[in-house]
Amino acid sequence: AVISFLFPHYCLGCKTHGPILCNKCLAIIPPPERDLPRGIYALFDYRDPLIKKSLWLLKYGNIPELASIVAPQMYETILEIFSEEYALLEANHIVIVPIPTSGDKTKKRGYNHAYKIARAVVEHQNKNSKQKWQLLDPLIKIKKTERQAMVKGRDKRIKNIRGAYCIKKEFLKNTILENSFFIIIDDITTTGASINEAIRALKTLKPRHIFGITIAH
Repeated sequence: AVISFLFPHYCLGCKTHGPILCNKCLAIIPPPERDLPRGIYALFDYRDPLIKKSLWLLKYGNIPELASIVAPQMYETILEIFSEEYALLEANHIVIVPIPTSGDKTKKRGYNHAYKIARAVVEHQNKNSKQKWQLLDPLIKIKKTERQAMVKGRDKRIKNIRGAYCIKKEFLKNTILENSFFIIIDDITTTGASINEAIRALKTLKPRHIFGITIAH
């Protein structure tokens, strides 16, 4: 309460007192207009100044609350994806997987922003459904890469992230995860290179299906 009084939060859009992004402003951010890579979905258009600034604060400004703000909409979008794209597939065991970051970046920020989003989605889902989704962190980043945002060109981004992820040892013999439905979560997708590389690594666990979803594209 003291912190809120000394450093009050205001919506980045309408400047009203409250969360950094109120529901009214969130509702007017447009969906992606550009085509998304196959098997990857996104909530908003990254070119919108409001979502771009919000994601910067999530990733670099030490303000992770955007994760809980977008979680309900990401959850509803996942349900829509299931009903429209995967209605014929049984999805009894759903596993939410955040894109990993390097240890240096996590240590510098104090958290993995993708994990914050993934946890917020699972917490929201578990409050609103009898079927419980599972949050797991089976991926580890093993290759130092340039920031994808700084790498220009699809081919260069694919090359930059290739071989960056692998499965943690403790998950390799976990046969319970076989035939599970994996959903990869990240903040932004551009070419889809990071999520596709995560999909490649996760196939080691023999899932039933995998798709990715991000806040923006």
